[in-house]
Amino acid sequence: MTRLIVVAFAASLTACGSPDPEGGEDLMDQQLEAPDQDLTDANGDSAWELQAEGVATVGGSDQDWQVDIQTDDGIASVGIHSSTHMDLSELDGRTLGVDHDEDDDWDGRFVLSDTEGAVYVSVRAWSGSALDEVLGEGTVGRGADLGAFTNDIGDLYTYYSISIATDEGTVELEPGEVADVVVNGVHWLAGAVAAYDLEREVPEACGATGVFSMELFRISTTTVIPSERLIRPAGRSAAAQGC
Repeated sequence: MTRLIVVAFAASLTACGSPDPEGGEDLMDQQLEAPDQDLTDANGDSAWELQAEGVATVGGSDQDWQVDIQTDDGIASVGIHSSTHMDLSELDGRTLGVDHDEDDDWDGRFVLSDTEGAVYVSVRAWSGSALDEVLGEGTVGRGADLGAFTNDIGDLYTYYSISIATDEGTVELEPGEVADVVVNGVHWLAGAVAAYDLEREVPEACGATGVFSMELFRISTTTVIPSERLIRPAGRSAAAQGC
């Protein structure tokens, strides 16, 4: 049976490319902050691209994790901010791999793998197609329309749920909801981060057109799913694309 966690939010929306919060837009308040990764190669240099494989040491808690991968050349590290509070501690001691290149960065996709395949995935993209390589083409996409508003400068935001075709039927998640789903026999925690379209009255150079963002964490059938209600950290903006 699919299990669902409903997450509570606090909104504080600022910064270039982030939606204008004025006007009582409750649906925008429900969008979570974007998942994020900080990559460091085996030389200790910050990196946009990273290829590394080896036994991992995982530390951290709640939303922020450090994954250190012992490679032949030294320790490569990935700092992960999990918007939907995925518990990555069980990855400690596993052989993990990262193969993150320019295409992944452009697509807004990050994949951490173990010997069985993808184990943690985050996307901040324009559509669910960013997850086609992980779950199969068309498995994740746009769900039901949730509402819309136009802000005071004429930008139109249209919100929607995220739809997942699971082995037990279609599951729809609104931003801030987390569910235990089974896709092709594999159990995942699926967390919806943000999902909306944006039509700007005055187009910007950064070309922001909305965002589709979620996280996946492959789990065992015995994994305990947390039930606490979560709040978006104060001062963090809702996930957005563009500048």
